[in-house]
Amino acid sequence: MQFPESRVVLMAGSIARGDAVAGAGSDIDVIIVDDSQELPFKKSEWFEERLMESFIVTRRSLRYFFEQSKQNALPSMLRMIIDGQIIRDDGTVLHLKQAAVRWMEHGPAEWSFDEMNQIRYEISEYLDDLHQNRPFGENVFIMSRLCTLLPQFILRTRDKWTGDGKWQYRMLKQADEELSKRFVLALQELFQTQNPGMLVQLAEELLEPYGGRLYEGVFYSSFSE
Repeated sequence: MQFPESRVVLMAGSIARGDAVAGAGSDIDVIIVDDSQELPFKKSEWFEERLMESFIVTRRSLRYFFEQSKQNALPSMLRMIIDGQIIRDDGTVLHLKQAAVRWMEHGPAEWSFDEMNQIRYEISEYLDDLHQNRPFGENVFIMSRLCTLLPQFILRTRDKWTGDGKWQYRMLKQADEELSKRFVLALQELFQTQNPGMLVQLAEELLEPYGGRLYEGVFYSSFSE
């Protein structure tokens, strides 16, 4: 055991849940609670031909990660603790899992009006760029941004947790299965026919209750001098 002073060890992820996709190269996620560490950190290494990602945290840092999950609406740490299989337990795992469940049930932090408009503005810009006469390669990259922004907008305006990568789709499907199907069909149409019409129409429907496309206002960027 690399962390002999660890108090809690949980194995999480698709392998622990038993729903790993065959041939998908699912990694092993491990949560290690070790108060002897000065700072939390992440360690990646190969273990039995699988990538193992260990998240080493302290009791004190867990609240920070829970709060960060709430503010970002990304419950990865909460989910790993809730679903994780117990490898080591100092008698506090049940309390830890119950705390994670409470944070998950309370939901993410409320999306501010400015935060919503920031994403609404970005979606509007990308929708303007998306056009049937544009080179297909450019449309694909524009679509990749909309694949992130639109589900984020849908979930956050409904006060739902969101996710990264495959988890964003899973959370969208969980929140609204019919809408997730429409979203996938719109993406398929763009790939197969190079026609973005269905995706644009869907985006317009999603934006309409909040005022439609947004172009004017004060928006933040990552620009720095």
